[in-house]
Amino acid sequence: MFKKIIFSVIIISLFFTVSIAVFAQDDSVLGEDNYTELFTEALDDYNAENYALAEEKFGNLLDNDNLEEGLEFSALYYSTMTAVNRNQTTEAVDYLERMNQLGYQSGNLNWRIAQLYLNKNNQFDSANFNEALNYLEKAGLKLPVIPISIGFISYEELYKIGQAITKTARELDYKIAVIASGDLSHRLKKGAPAGFNPDAHIFDEKLMQYFKDKDFESILNFDQELVEKAGECGLRPIVTMLGTLADLEINLKINSYEGPFGVGYGTVFIKPELTKSRQE
Repeated sequence: MFKKIIFSVIIISLFFTVSIAVFAQDDSVLGEDNYTELFTEALDDYNAENYALAEEKFGNLLDNDNLEEGLEFSALYYSTMTAVNRNQTTEAVDYLERMNQLGYQSGNLNWRIAQLYLNKNNQFDSANFNEALNYLEKAGLKLPVIPISIGFISYEELYKIGQAITKTARELDYKIAVIASGDLSHRLKKGAPAGFNPDAHIFDEKLMQYFKDKDFESILNFDQELVEKAGECGLRPIVTMLGTLADLEINLKINSYEGPFGVGYGTVFIKPELTKSRQE
């Protein structure tokens, strides 16, 4: 009797072992068959701007070691784009590097990551121009960059430097872009890097309004008492940049402004209008 019981237990154990193995194999086959369907769902979420859901589903796809290479590339591409759209720079770089390891390059992805490092969406304290340039070059943009360090000289002298930059570019027939980098007030909140001043916010508000009104004359003649209260570090680069725009008709767009950490961050895009003679 005891032997029969032992034999029955062994048979039952073997039955469950085989059953579990079969079910596990079926799950694996089912997963393989549904990779494309899962990718389609993730892509639908991406196109609908449901980026959190898209990220989760693309991640589930990429967790599979046996994913077909073409589908893996597609999942990595859209995972990178999802991270870009969520301002997740580190994640975007990681996905792009994984895609590069597969032997794929994408100028568009490198360009989009460069835009993140340029702080286009104001997600960082400030832009990282070295990393931005690195990814712009990977995207195929091979242009010389000339960093200019400015001292504490007068606004008039800084403005003349800007004028000289434009004059030189014209003489050499160069098309140039000028980036003025610096923070606005450092004293917007208690605990801010340079302490707190209750009037500091007025500097930022006036500066952004002057840009909106294209009132560059007021920027060049800013109230120095207010400048001191703000504890800013961006006005001198701005004055230099304004010198490059002297006597030009421009299009201007206020992109963003915020001061979440007690430091003001504003982003403004300015583009000169091209006359017919300059287009030629």
